[in-house]
Amino acid sequence: ILVTDLRILGAGMKSISIADVVNRTRMWKRIGLVFAGGCGFLLFCSKAEAYYYNPLFRAKIFLFAMVAVHAIIFKGSIYNQPENIEGNPALMSKARMAAGISITLWTCIMIAGRGIGYLTAPAGLHFAGLLGRLTNVL
Repeated sequence: ILVTDLRILGAGMKSISIADVVNRTRMWKRIGLVFAGGCGFLLFCSKAEAYYYNPLFRAKIFLFAMVAVHAIIFKGSIYNQPENIEGNPALMSKARMAAGISITLWTCIMIAGRGIGYLTAPAGLHFAGLLGRLTNVL
């Protein structure tokens, strides 16, 4: 995603067309999304109750929803027609806006994800009582 967005913004790989970068990375982005989503779901299942009450987790889920909205808005006009971007100044400016929004959203998702582990769960949750009992046994 970052490679595609940076190419659209003109910050890298200027010798390769935007269409080539978008088309060549499309399958890898899909594989990465499935892998990251699967791992994220398994991690969520490990402490679902604690994550549910974590404000950074909720922010991360909201940001993922914004990524979905971003995809719905820009997929048809930008990402499914990358060969039309470079020759059309209006479409190029729209593509750059989409790339900037994408980088911002994914950066915020990474920051929220890192912060989730630093907020403790509220007292009284089921798993917190279980962990206390296990600690006393061990």
